[in-house]
Amino acid sequence: MITIEEKLNLFTSMVLDKTKKEYDMEAKRLNEESQEKLEVYIKELNQKKEKRLHDMEKKGKQEKARLVSHANIDKMKALHIKKKEILEDVLKTLRERAHLYAKSDAYEAFFKASVQKAIDSFSDTQGLIFNISEKDFKKFGEVIYDTAEKNHYKKDHIQLVISKEDIIGGLICMDDQKTYKIDFSIKSIIKNNEYTIGTMLFNSLRGAEGTDD
Repeated sequence: MITIEEKLNLFTSMVLDKTKKEYDMEAKRLNEESQEKLEVYIKELNQKKEKRLHDMEKKGKQEKARLVSHANIDKMKALHIKKKEILEDVLKTLRERAHLYAKSDAYEAFFKASVQKAIDSFSDTQGLIFNISEKDFKKFGEVIYDTAEKNHYKKDHIQLVISKEDIIGGLICMDDQKTYKIDFSIKSIIKNNEYTIGTMLFNSLRGAEGTDD
């Protein structure tokens, strides 16, 4: 059975293919724009060079270096902003796909496994509190009670609470004293993988901006 992590990796790869093309086009445009600025400046510099004395040539070289530096800084700032925009688009797409997954037939196995893992994560506790989505409350409420009873929890020691935040799917479980919490929500899975997803994205885009930095 494909795990939710494997599905996220698959979704990420699909989205990266699309976003890399968009990023390459933007990076190419910024490179061309930077090059055009330099060419215009160099042309102006050459025209002035013929009319100025030798000491002005040194000043012109310094100005050229300054312009190159500023052009590169502006380009890198623009690319950094673009990377952040693309990453947010990727994460938004993953959340949208995760919502679709939470409505699919395959989701039931993931949810049941999450319930069992949550119960297995606790010991020496009299009761458990499950925070779940309203959809899962209606569809899988009895599944939680049944699984808990099979693990020696009485039904009246299990509390089901509809989460106030959009956890997408899965669950958040606490002991009845609320001293320990474990998060098996899909929202948490995506959040915990943001760094990995960002690294994959930025590595796939590396070099498109005309630098290896």
